[in-house]
Amino acid sequence: MSAGSDVDDDLTVEQRRRLERAWRRIWISQLLVLPATLVVVFVVNARLDPPTPRPGHHPVPTWVPWSIAAVLLLVVIPIQFRLLRRRFFRRDTTARALIVSGDRRDIRRVYRSLRRGETISDDDRPIAQACVDSARRQLRTAPWLVLALLLLGAVAVGLPAASHRPVPWFVAVMMILALVMIGGSFVQLRRALTGARAQGLTSSRGERGRTWTSG
Repeated sequence: MSAGSDVDDDLTVEQRRRLERAWRRIWISQLLVLPATLVVVFVVNARLDPPTPRPGHHPVPTWVPWSIAAVLLLVVIPIQFRLLRRRFFRRDTTARALIVSGDRRDIRRVYRSLRRGETISDDDRPIAQACVDSARRQLRTAPWLVLALLLLGAVAVGLPAASHRPVPWFVAVMMILALVMIGGSFVQLRRALTGARAQGLTSSRGERGRTWTSG
């Protein structure tokens, strides 16, 4: 899963390495999350399907998680890999600009300083600028993510209710956790942008030009 010839030629050697490392982290995490999710589904399903069924307990049919796994492994992940690979390495996105702007530790340090309203040094301003552009992009896309989660929750609750079956408790818990995490991220992003604005850092993506990056 290395970048190979897909990496933008305009980047420095160190920036290419940062992209390659980020690409590997993204895909390794996805490949780890998939089996972990399936294990959780099977464990919860087994608890809802005891040897002696009790009223109100309706396990998910065994073929459902297996079908989801097959679709993810054979269709979604390969297509996603091919579609996102070139975009990740070639498109001048805010996420890519943030990745190549500095080391992960430096990015976390600068982002934390922005949230706390601390003064950013001149050497860290390229990273801070990339953080600002990425934060604004995330805030623009956040409403669509929340809408998708709400629609998913409506379907997850509506289908069992329509068939007069109890709503799986873990679905409600996962939806609440997801919304809490999104809300927390929103607050952190707003605090970072407030701290950046106090130091004259605003979005540089109005013309969709490149942000300045450090090698």
